Parts: sequence; structure tokens; C-alpha cells
Amino acid sequence: MKLVKDEIPPYVKNRNIRNKKIYISGKSVCWFLLVIQLLMANITKHSVYYQISALMFMFSSFLYLFLHKGIRINKYYIITFVFIIYNSIIITLGDVINKTHSTNMVKTISINLILLILFYSFISYVQDTEKLLKLYVNVSAITDIIILFIFRDSLNTGRLAFSWGDSVSSYKIFGIEVITAGSNGIAYFSAIAFLLASYLFFTKGKKCIYLFYDLLFICTILLTGSRKGIFILVIGFVCLANILSKHGKKVFYITVAIIIAILIYFLSQNIPLLYEIMGSRLNELFNLIFKKQVSDSSINTRMRLIEMAIGFAKERPIFGYGLDAFRILGPWGIITDNNYLEIIVSSGIVGLIIYYSYIIFVLRDYFLLKNKSKICKLFFIIFILNLIIEYGSVTYFERNFGFINAMLFYILQTEKKERQYELGKEQY
Repeated sequence: MKLVKDEIPPYVKNRNIRNKKIYISGKSVCWFLLVIQLLMANITKHSVYYQISALMFMFSSFLYLFLHKGIRINKYYIITFVFIIYNSIIITLGDVINKTHSTNMVKTISINLILLILFYSFISYVQDTEKLLKLYVNVSAITDIIILFIFRDSLNTGRLAFSWGDSVSSYKIFGIEVITAGSNGIAYFSAIAFLLASYLFFTKGKKCIYLFYDLLFICTILLTGSRKGIFILVIGFVCLANILSKHGKKVFYITVAIIIAILIYFLSQNIPLLYEIMGSRLNELFNLIFKKQVSDSSINTRMRLIEMAIGFAKERPIFGYGLDAFRILGPWGIITDNNYLEIIVSSGIVGLIIYYSYIIFVLRDYFLLKNKSKICKLFFIIFILNLIIEYGSVTYFERNFGFINAMLFYILQTEKKERQYELGKEQY
């Protein structure tokens, strides 16, 4: 058969079509398994289902990225790798309080590192920010609905999915006992999803589904009684209103955001169930801020943990006692509920500097960007909020925080490349 010049032979066309089908299929499998992992991370935390879903996503995404030469390791994850090496050296050569405990934590954050590198690489290779945001919001909404269904019989008896000591909110799947994320964990991903759903509502056509999602996320956060969740929701929404509004409407939108925040507080004070779960806890937080007497056991326990952690840190300030040491040193077998002190007790000031050195790169990458997009600004706000709530949370081994940071890294790197490309076109 005679071919016209530049015509693509039929067999090449067919081969390209087949390759495209394989490409789309591989990508779809990775997206699907990512959904499963995000679901399992919150409804079957630390279970065999959680581990299997992580392995499935890691295997499929590695295979897909390897075949397409899409694996990317950025400077942020090199810092985490250095943190792992540093703690491994301390375990091997140093005087740690419990080598088994510390070694297990090194394994945990090492697996998390591999998972997050693959997640970051996948979303960076696919380059579909809108789909990523919608996926996170949709999965979070489904997760909240499932968790509300699981605990439907106890919604009016206390905080949603609250666990403390021997009191663990568990259920069974196919005979295996599992637990969901705790109250603060549920409130965290729900608050982030609320901000992203609000962003999508105002920028992608104002679909009513996002209003429904926002109501769902607000209700879920209130039922958890999580002060951290309320903090992210309220402060994040005020900042989002400022980001999205034009100069002439900034005051209006910020005022609306503040009114919504006041309304949430009003409801928490006047609805008996919400007052018991959330309202009284908010009042105790205000008592702490304004240095009044605090009777809330949660706050008093945290203050006691912080006091003990500072005492341990003073004894070994440079290298610490080994990862996860506070569970052994402390009286109740729990963590400090303060990421900064947890790392100082575990890895010393050296470990703290290594771990948080990524902040320098985030700040540099963000402030060097010109013409930042609204989603970039939003994720930077979330980044700042995360640093604040880490005063009352231990996050260095939590995947939910890792996924959000990976999305931040992806957006920063994507916008950096876009600006470089635009600059190159202008110069050309």
C-alpha cells in the first residue's frame, strides 16, 4: 500500500490506540487505589485492611510510574530521608530508652515516606489538580458518611469516635476488629475538605453538591468536639474568603465568614448536645487563652504532658531518647500531643532542626513565586495552620498530614515550573 507523505501507517495508529488504552487504564487503577487508601486510612486505621490498601496503591503506582519514568523525589522528601537516617544512627550507636519501640517507629515513617513519594510522584506526573481536589473532597464526604453510620447509635452520647485509654471506639469488618480515625483525626481531614469544597464551590461553577458537603463537614466536626477542627475550619474559611474575594468585596466576604464563625459558636452554646460535645470545650479553651481557671480534663492532661516533655527534654536536649520514647517515659503510655516536643524528646534539638528544615524551603518556594494562584495561597494557609495545630498534635507519623503536605509540594513545584515556562516564552 502506497502511503501519502507524513501519513501515519494504520498499524502504528492501532498500536498507539492500544498504548493509550493501557495508559488510561493504569492511571485509573492508581486513582481508584488511592481512593481506597484514603478511605481505609480513616475508617480502618492501623488494621490489615489499611495495610493492604497502602501496599496495593504503592505497588500499582510504582509500576505505573516506573513504566512512564515518572518517579520524582524532591528536596522535601530528602529531608525526611535524612531524618530517618539520623534516627537510625541514634538507635544503633546512641543510648535510646527502648530500641524496639524506636525501630518500629523508624519502620513506620520509612513506609510512609515511600507511600508519600509515590503519591507525590503520581499527582505530579498526572498533573490534574482539579481532579485531585475533587477526589479528596468526595472521599472525605464518603468517609464522614460511613463513620457517622458506624457510630449512629452513639451520636447523642458523646464525642464522635472518641477514644482514650481502654475506651476505644471499635467495630468489626468480616470478623476483624478495627478502629476509625479518632475525633481529632476525623475533624482534621473534614476541615481540610471543607476548605477545598468551599474553594471548588466558588471557583468551579458553584455546584450545590459542595454546599451539601460543607454542611456535612461542619456537622461532623461539631460532633467530634475537636477544637483543632473548628480552628482550621473558622480561621481557614476567613482566609479563604480573603483569597477569593476581589478588592471591592473583601470586607463583605470576610464579614460573612466571621458571621458564620459566630453562628457556629452560638449553636454550640445553645443546643444542649452540641454544648456538651463542643460548646463547653470551646469555653474551656477561651479560659486557657485568657488565663482563667480551666477544669477541662483534656486541656489539663495536655498541659501536664507538655510539662513532663519539657522536663525530659532538658535532661537530653541534643539527641533525645529515641523515636517514640515518650510512650515509655510518660505515665500513661501515650504521646505528648505536641509535635515539637515529641520530636525533641525523641530526637533532640538536632532531630527537630532536621525535621522542620523543610519549612525554609516551603517559605522560599512560596515567596519566590510570582502571580500565585488562589489554590496555591489556600494550601499555604493550610500549611501555616498545620504548623500551629502541631502545638497540640503529633503529626510526624500521620499519613493524613503527609498527604496534605504532598499536595502542597506538588502545587508549589507545578506553579514554579509554569512560571519558568511563561518566563521562557516571554524571553523567546
